[in-house]
Amino acid sequence: MLPWARGSTANNPVREELDPSAGWFTPVRQYSLVSIIVVLAALWAVNTVSSRVERGVVESRLEQESEQPARVGSYRVIEALSALSLPTEDANLTFPNDRTIIDRLVMDSFAGQSVIRVDIAGPDGKFEYSSDPTISDSSPGLTQDLSQSTSNYMGTETLFSLAGDVTPREIIVTKVPIPREGTSLTDAGPAHIVVVFRDVTSAIDAATASGARFRIITVIAVMGILFASLLLVVWRGYAVAAAARRQLAMLLVHEKELSAALDDRNEKLNAAVDAKIKLLSVVTHELNNPLTSISAYSDILSRNRSGNLGEKELKATGAISRNTRRMSGLVSDLMDYSRAESNSLELDLGEHDISVLIDEVAESMIPVLQTRAQELDLAFDCDQTCIPMDRGRCEQVLINLLSNASKYSPENTAITLGCRIDRDNITIDISDQGIGMSTEDQQKLFTPFFRVDNEDTRGIDGTGLGLMISRQIAERHGGSLTIKSERGRGTTASLILPLHQSGHPA
Repeated sequence: MLPWARGSTANNPVREELDPSAGWFTPVRQYSLVSIIVVLAALWAVNTVSSRVERGVVESRLEQESEQPARVGSYRVIEALSALSLPTEDANLTFPNDRTIIDRLVMDSFAGQSVIRVDIAGPDGKFEYSSDPTISDSSPGLTQDLSQSTSNYMGTETLFSLAGDVTPREIIVTKVPIPREGTSLTDAGPAHIVVVFRDVTSAIDAATASGARFRIITVIAVMGILFASLLLVVWRGYAVAAAARRQLAMLLVHEKELSAALDDRNEKLNAAVDAKIKLLSVVTHELNNPLTSISAYSDILSRNRSGNLGEKELKATGAISRNTRRMSGLVSDLMDYSRAESNSLELDLGEHDISVLIDEVAESMIPVLQTRAQELDLAFDCDQTCIPMDRGRCEQVLINLLSNASKYSPENTAITLGCRIDRDNITIDISDQGIGMSTEDQQKLFTPFFRVDNEDTRGIDGTGLGLMISRQIAERHGGSLTIKSERGRGTTASLILPLHQSGHPA
């Protein structure tokens, strides 16, 4: 069974047959072409070898079959000549002076045997008679051992025939030794040797034609089997291809159904996202109003102008103020998140000095850092550098980054705030010596509501929205926000802003 007929998915000719990039020479066509070439070459080799073998067999059989008739005719010639010869002591033949008599005896003795030429030689091998007039008793005699009757195929030779014509023919020559009268060849040498040249052209042609017919029939049968097998292969291939096309059509229909279901689900998800954003907007807006009132009244109470609040009441008032500020920050983050999700986070761009902004942010963060005995080191080279930015939003990003550095760093450590200009950008780096984070946590860092969850961070407050909002602000400025960190070795946050605004911010 062919590999693709077993249902193999790898190197599948049907798959390649369906592939327009496969071109004309697909595996099925390659297999068919190679099969035809190999079989034709094999047939040619078989035909050539078999014809040669067949010809050799035919020649050998003709040699064997020609020996007995030649011996019969040879004995007839010798007997006829003996009847015409005068008795001699050595029993040699005496030939009549009239050559036509001998020719007639030869023709009568070998009638119907396709004899072309007959030679008669004496015991010494010298020619005494030849039907070929060009051969005389002075011609060179036979040199090989003539004690046995032999037949040999000579191939195509041009000889004078008994009829007197000269035509190339396929010749088998048979040498028949005739023993002396009353003796055998083993007792004494031959008295005469009769050499018979027979024309076997018609016999070889007939045998060769018969063999050719057999080979033609064999070739036709083999070619029929070959083309039938190729037809089966091609039919099988196209049948599998048709099945694959039907399956592909079914898959396309199923894909369309899935695509329609996916589009419907996406619409529902988009609607859910829009509803969530609207809900966040409504909730944050509704929460912001009472928080403003709570914050205002807690500030009035904490001033204690009437002097009627004791220490316990003032502590409660302070707790209310702190939690109010905390709730206000959470509401602000939620509002920014809803704006970022709805792509409505707008910037109020203007030319502002980045060094002044950094100084003001550092000054506002010093009290927060002092509560944890932390130091802030300023190292920047961007004095009096004005860039297009939303001052409030950039301040929000820097405060968020410094707050994170403080929260996730142990007490009595230093935080570095640096600024540098690199080509067309200005980079603000905030580095700490805190707990750091793993590579896996860094990949999820800008996911909404994600917070690193381990034994070092579980006691630290946060919403998981600050970094996501900060990155949105940086990208809408045409810049970026990157975090590099290593567990136990601190974190470096880099805010990159362009020196010049090209077109509208993203």
